[in-house]
Amino acid sequence: MPGIRLVAIGDELLDGHTQDTNSREVAAALEELGLRPLDVHLIRDHEAAIRAEAAALLDPAGGLELVISSGGLGPTLDDRTRQVLAGAFGAELVLDEARWRELQAWFAARGRIPGELQRSQACHPVPGGVLHNEVGTANGLLFEQGNRLWIALPGVPSELRHLLASGVLPLLARRLGARPRGRVLAFRSRRLPEADLSHRLEPLAELEALGEVGFYPSPDGVLLRLRLPALDPPELEARTAVARQLVRQRLGDFLLAEGGAPVVELVFETLRRRSATLALAESCTGGWLARELTDLPGSSEVFPGGVVAYSNAVKSELLGVPRELLEEHGAVSEACAGALALGVCQRLRADWGLALTGIAGPAGGTPDKPVGTVWLGLAGPACLLTRRLDLRGNRGQIRQRAAGQAWAWLLEVLQDWKTETGHEAHEEQEEREGTTEK
Repeated sequence: MPGIRLVAIGDELLDGHTQDTNSREVAAALEELGLRPLDVHLIRDHEAAIRAEAAALLDPAGGLELVISSGGLGPTLDDRTRQVLAGAFGAELVLDEARWRELQAWFAARGRIPGELQRSQACHPVPGGVLHNEVGTANGLLFEQGNRLWIALPGVPSELRHLLASGVLPLLARRLGARPRGRVLAFRSRRLPEADLSHRLEPLAELEALGEVGFYPSPDGVLLRLRLPALDPPELEARTAVARQLVRQRLGDFLLAEGGAPVVELVFETLRRRSATLALAESCTGGWLARELTDLPGSSEVFPGGVVAYSNAVKSELLGVPRELLEEHGAVSEACAGALALGVCQRLRADWGLALTGIAGPAGGTPDKPVGTVWLGLAGPACLLTRRLDLRGNRGQIRQRAAGQAWAWLLEVLQDWKTETGHEAHEEQEEREGTTEK
């Protein structure tokens, strides 16, 4: 496996103004090819810092074969990456006339005239290469010497993601060819804390003999990741099959899903596959779930809408929660969660209605309903389910965890629900309710 370093370039990263999310995106993309970076360097957009990283890559004894950088390709005077790397790799920056015309047209469509700084973005290294950026102005650039490769990507996250998918991954797949590579397997557990998940996988040594084991808690559950070593393709496939079978046997019904996709994506795909719709009624999460769902392209196929029912008046007037129910049980109650779910399901004419009502804090808690108490309600075909969560953390953490666990619960129900015999699945689900989650 080649030695890989990720380099994030920009003064703003080290001055605390911007968080480096690009390196996370690149690392996740590399994982698809079974590749793993050795480290991540954050550097300023200074000539000496960039030159030092290039020297480390080109050092025959340095152990690196590939650097992927983000940032420093913009049209401002402090974007020096292109020029410094050209010097380090002995390349000439040559104007691509066709790209320059594209940029001129792009700026003209926006009522602007590009200058010399924008013109530099139409230059590419010779020798070297270019990754065409169809969603922005800065192309990705390739600087190469021997078997050492530097891939320079723009720092705009959407442009970086586009170039990773359209250029970087295909390029690296071709370069790797039949070389041994690793693989990462991911398994999402169903309602198991990290310690309980580890216990169910015992003896853990059998799994560790297959690869590197990691447990990654998240708001929607614990993700088990098994990183298999670089192997020849036949051996890798054989080890993959053994690992999957072992995890499936040990987790049984506690295996929620395989793969690293976020649970909200799994919910979306399940609903779309069944041609079903979901409406949301959110109180304490304030539209958190609706935002996560509508972040997904095509979500309009399954999501007619939602209601942020923060006040009791909105709960009653828009979603039909009886005022006497609110007076007797309160807004944070099993009864209210069920009524909200049923109300939003009926009023938005959806197949399923999911509701959340709770106390995110820091104030508002009582001995019976402390901060972190959240009730979930789910209305669906011939069913009305509820579930209580007892969550810890600050206000933001409680809201995020409530959203994550609501998605995980909904996925459980959808997976268990047998559309042709509905009631049987409902009864099985009811037997599992009544527990609380921390």
